[in-house]
Amino acid sequence: MTSEIQDFIDTLESFKSLKSGISGSRIKKLTTFALENVSEEENLVNLVIEYSKNCEASHKLGSLYIIDSIGRAYLEQARAANESIKSVSPKGTFAHGVYTLGESIQELLGDAISKSSTDHKAKIRDLINIWDRSGLFQKGYLNATRAKYFTELDESAPGATNSEANTNGTASASASASASASASKAPSVDLNRILISVPSEPIIHPNSFELPKNITASNDHDAQQAALVKALAMLQQGKVFVSRPRYVHQNNNGKMNNNNRSTRGVSKSTSYGNNNNNNNNNKDRKSVV
Repeated sequence: MTSEIQDFIDTLESFKSLKSGISGSRIKKLTTFALENVSEEENLVNLVIEYSKNCEASHKLGSLYIIDSIGRAYLEQARAANESIKSVSPKGTFAHGVYTLGESIQELLGDAISKSSTDHKAKIRDLINIWDRSGLFQKGYLNATRAKYFTELDESAPGATNSEANTNGTASASASASASASASKAPSVDLNRILISVPSEPIIHPNSFELPKNITASNDHDAQQAALVKALAMLQQGKVFVSRPRYVHQNNNGKMNNNNRSTRGVSKSTSYGNNNNNNNNNKDRKSVV
């Protein structure tokens, strides 16, 4: 064993003396060494995995931060070198290091979550989301961890109710199945927020894109969600914009007046500038939620 690897081990062991088990400077030191000595990645990665398995409960989060730092640094280098992250990746490569961490991550997450405080569990959930977005570890492993641990935590949180239990402490299987079916059809909170901002008979520009009439009043929540996802995708691509129906109002003289109307839709980012020939009475219009 070289003196450099012994220094890596000593730095890793030094986390145990820290109250929180977290040190940004020491994590950076481990990550730098791991990058500069990728030929030793198999040994280094296994040392980190063993540390995570054996450290105290209060230090589990810190051990995952070490994995996060080294793992994402290795992932970046693997992508830059066009290395494929799979079981046949050669040892001593960035890809092999990422693969080895990935094969242990589900076990390490389960161990950490089951032993951590509520605050640390929330931070671990954030890490999982980061890894999911960055593609660091397999989605199947991360989703399995979410389903096993965080669903249980949500159900056991204060204020949560057990839909399967009745007042006598027993449950009706048919009632439970019916409730589950109804819940699966109900729109999510995010969908409700979007629906509030969508006019009941929206105008779609150009009219080649069709949205179901009276979408907000529909009881078909799957159709609502599918239509909204499609509309939002088109909005992000700048292919369409959505506005409310325009109404004509009478002014004080009893004449019809349709000037200076604002356009409201689902997009927050799209804006429409003035034509150079317009006067000051015509202001910029922005679509807002």
